[in-house]
Amino acid sequence: MTNFFTLSTGDSIEQTDSFENSGTQPIIPEGTQLHASVLESSWEPETNFNKEHIKIVWYITEKGKYNGFLINQKVKVFDESSKTSDKAKTMLMAIDTNAKGELNKLANLGKFEPGNNTQLSRALNGSNSLITVAVYSMDRDDGTKNEGNWVRGVAPVSKAQRQEDKQVERQAQQKAPEPAMANYDYEDSIPF
Repeated sequence: MTNFFTLSTGDSIEQTDSFENSGTQPIIPEGTQLHASVLESSWEPETNFNKEHIKIVWYITEKGKYNGFLINQKVKVFDESSKTSDKAKTMLMAIDTNAKGELNKLANLGKFEPGNNTQLSRALNGSNSLITVAVYSMDRDDGTKNEGNWVRGVAPVSKAQRQEDKQVERQAQQKAPEPAMANYDYEDSIPF
């Protein structure tokens, strides 16, 4: 049996007391729409910074340079601000609707249980949506910036069209050449 601490190259890993992973994912530009799937969903407990909330991990399934990226989303359904809580519940309803509405069905039957990870993951995991990505930026205590992406919006994959596609269509319509006979006056012509 080989040593567990052996690299795929066959070299042994030298004993060390520190490591830094430099493989951070680049920031996706503000407003980008991407096809994504719910990889994981769970209720997160209350901490010093947040009330209990739902954590959703989106996996980008869109072909292209963002394929395989992960975006974490906090759905703050129990936020102290009623405005934030209402937006979060509306977002959860949209995600659930795109996932066949199982949570809403449970709620209508009086069987939805906040905090029940089994219900949540059965209803949401594996579902697909077209997500709209936003960028956040926060100052750290050491003066550096912490930047990342969050999910600003969701839409059904089957009915939504990406913004880039719409823009390309508009540009094509604006640049469409006029037909060669567009200014021809048919009233003055001699019939054949």
